[in-house]
Amino acid sequence: MNYSNMKKEELKVICKERKIKGITGKNKEELIKMIKQRDSTPISAPKVEAETDVKTKAHVKVEMNWIPWSEKSKDIPFKSTITGVGDGEQKMERELDTPILGQNSAYDMMPIINGIKTKCDIKKLDTQNDFNTGKEGRDVLRPIKTKILLLLESICLLSESTICISEEKETLKSFMTVSPDELAVGTIKKLKSVCEMLNMKRKNILESIPIVQPFTDISGPVSMTLDIYYTVCEKMGRPFPEEYSSYKPTLEILNHLENIYIQHPNLLTDDLNNLVNFLNDTTLIIVDEKKGYIVMSDVSRIKFLRITRGHPRFQILF
Repeated sequence: MNYSNMKKEELKVICKERKIKGITGKNKEELIKMIKQRDSTPISAPKVEAETDVKTKAHVKVEMNWIPWSEKSKDIPFKSTITGVGDGEQKMERELDTPILGQNSAYDMMPIINGIKTKCDIKKLDTQNDFNTGKEGRDVLRPIKTKILLLLESICLLSESTICISEEKETLKSFMTVSPDELAVGTIKKLKSVCEMLNMKRKNILESIPIVQPFTDISGPVSMTLDIYYTVCEKMGRPFPEEYSSYKPTLEILNHLENIYIQHPNLLTDDLNNLVNFLNDTTLIIVDEKKGYIVMSDVSRIKFLRITRGHPRFQILF
C-alpha cells in the first residue's frame, strides 16, 4: 500500500484500526513511520473470532523474512497427514492457534494478522519458487482461456493462408497441438510474438483495401472501409457487390485476424499478469519445512508464471 498517497485523516483511521497509540499531533510522515513500524511487528494469533467479526484486510508491504518454526509446532510434521490438507498447514494451525478450514472452504484458515481477522491460503513453493492455485484461480482464468482458445483456432486457420510465407506457416502450425490448459513460459512468449506478426499483416491488409460509399443518408454519402461494408452485407443478408468480389478472399482472411489478442498483442500478457489481482482478497502464507513461513499481505512480490492443468501458476520473487 502506498501510504504517501493517502490523506492525513486516512492514515489516522489506519492507526486507530491497528491500535497504534500516540498519534495526536503527529504529521503525515510521522504517521506513516508509525504504521510501517507496526506492519513489521510479528503477527499475533488470539483465539478465532466469530465469522461475523471479519473486517476488511489492509494490504501492507511485508519484508521477505522467514519466521522460524517455534516450539509450538516442533512436534507437528511438515508433511501433511490429512487428506485434502497441504504440507505445512498443520504446523501453521499450531503456530497461529487457528483451525484449518478444510477443502470445502475457499481459503485455508482465518488467523488474526496485525489485529485484523484475515483470510489466508498456505502454499509450499516448488522448484521455481512457484505454486499452484485451486478453484478460484481456475475460475478467474476461464474467460482468458476462452479467448486463447479462439486465438489458437484463428492461428490454425491462418497457417494455410496466402498472407504467410512458408517459415511463418510452419510457426503457426506448431500451435495446432497447443492447449490453453497447458501454456509454458516459452509458449506464451512465442504466442505473443505470433500475435505481433499477425497484427502487422492485419494492418497491411487494412491499408490495402479501398474506402467505399455504399449508402447515403440525409447528410450525403456514407464512407466506410470495404471490410466493414462486407460485414454489413453479411449481417443484413445483402449480396456483396460483384465489383469487389476480388477482395473477398482477403476480407475472409481479415476476419480471422480480428481476434482481440491479434489486434492488441500486449493484451495477452497483460491479461495473464493481471490474474495475480485475484489474490488481493487473500493473504498468502508461504511455508518451508526448514526455513519456517512468510506472511505475504500484498501481491507485489507475486507474478503470473504459466498455465498448468487449467490453473494459473504463480511465482514468488525473493
